[in-house]
Amino acid sequence: AVDLITIVLTHVWADRFSEVEWPALILLHMLCQFGERSGITDLWPQSIDVSLRTLDFSAGLVVWLGWDTDKTDIDLHVVEPSG
Repeated sequence: AVDLITIVLTHVWADRFSEVEWPALILLHMLCQFGERSGITDLWPQSIDVSLRTLDFSAGLVVWLGWDTDKTDIDLHVVEPSG
């Protein structure tokens, strides 16, 4: 999975996929944290600048919504359980 995320982060994408690196970077952080909790260290790819790593990364909730169809309007409404 880390290798695939590295491809996403280092590939030159068409303009319509601009900023695809942001969700990939979030996933990379989550995978590295999961690995460290499982005893797997050094998952951060050497080809990805270490300055992009946030050692105290945390995400209480991740909602990922994506589409690549022109002229599409998608709304996402998230309601916190406590209101």
